[in-house]
Amino acid sequence: TRDVGVMTSRGMLVGRLREDCRRAEVDACLASLAMPLWQGPPPQGAYLEGGNLMYLDDRHMAVGVGARTNAAGAAWACEHLHEQGIDTFIVEFDPRYLHLDMIFNVVGDGFARAHVEVLPQTFCRMVYEKLGFDLLPMDDETVFSFGAHRMALDLHTVLSPANNTKVNKMLIKRGFPVVEVS
Repeated sequence: TRDVGVMTSRGMLVGRLREDCRRAEVDACLASLAMPLWQGPPPQGAYLEGGNLMYLDDRHMAVGVGARTNAAGAAWACEHLHEQGIDTFIVEFDPRYLHLDMIFNVVGDGFARAHVEVLPQTFCRMVYEKLGFDLLPMDDETVFSFGAHRMALDLHTVLSPANNTKVNKMLIKRGFPVVEVS
């Protein structure tokens, strides 16, 4: 799953999953890893899940702190990402959203879905003003029906659930080809 970690130019940064029932995923990933392991997992007590690591572009990453990633895990990730010249932005959010990718999700180059009502306004302003992102707002209804769950196949094409009709129409209207899957 994407929660095991995140790929970097030096290899995989592996996290530590918070829930006991999911920790075997890291072992399974490491056992079958066909790419280099760069760092990880973080030290005991530091939790970091890939759903809280969001590349904004090739030099910037948002690191979410909520239910599944704590401050120690985020600090550990930031320290190692800085070694690669990646600027990081800590994004603290209400733990009921589990992962940052539920409330903020990059769709393509300079474009993201964002639950601006629950994200820190300093983060929203930064991605809009400093990085030039166009933010397509979403609400709790969209979030909890997994409206943010889609995958950018490249900088222009999005893979999205077919029943995600409202979001898919918005993406198509914004010029993104959407591949719908059942």
